[in-house]
Amino acid sequence: MNNRHPRLPHLARAALAVLGGLLLAGALAAPASADEPQSAPAPFYNSATGEDGCTLFATAGEADWPDFYPVPNAVAITGKASVGPDAPPGHPCLPVVPADRQIEFTGHVNDWAAVEHIVPMPASVSESEYAFDLEAPDGAAIEYITMRICREPGIGGDWPGRCGETVLIEPGTASEEPH
Repeated sequence: MNNRHPRLPHLARAALAVLGGLLLAGALAAPASADEPQSAPAPFYNSATGEDGCTLFATAGEADWPDFYPVPNAVAITGKASVGPDAPPGHPCLPVVPADRQIEFTGHVNDWAAVEHIVPMPASVSESEYAFDLEAPDGAAIEYITMRICREPGIGGDWPGRCGETVLIEPGTASEEPH
């Protein structure tokens, strides 16, 4: 007479199937960011000519959006600012001292200027480095950044011609150097 219960092998197989399914589901439920490739920092470049026609204010660097789910809420900005002569030999320079500049970074959320960071760019400093985190309020995700080199607004506030070209910085893209 056989004392084995006929349902025991079926229960053992079912338990093994459930356990195998749980292990497989756990492996597939890993965070999405682990499966996606890391995005490269977005390089940027911008420049503006001083009032003398011979001084170049320039900046280059990169914006690094963090790779995590669901959305990044801070962007790490690093760069270098430089001020120096940029006139071809024999090019006449106007007899004026260029005014100080500032680099204006603006983080945009839903096409709204959510956060701004200003990096001073004195005409008397030939080279300087900067690093900061640009973080939108309330943990919102910064979708893109605009950057421009501007004269300080002073008492008059903003005016036409205060800033040079606006450069767009987006995750995974590079801005082009102006020609």
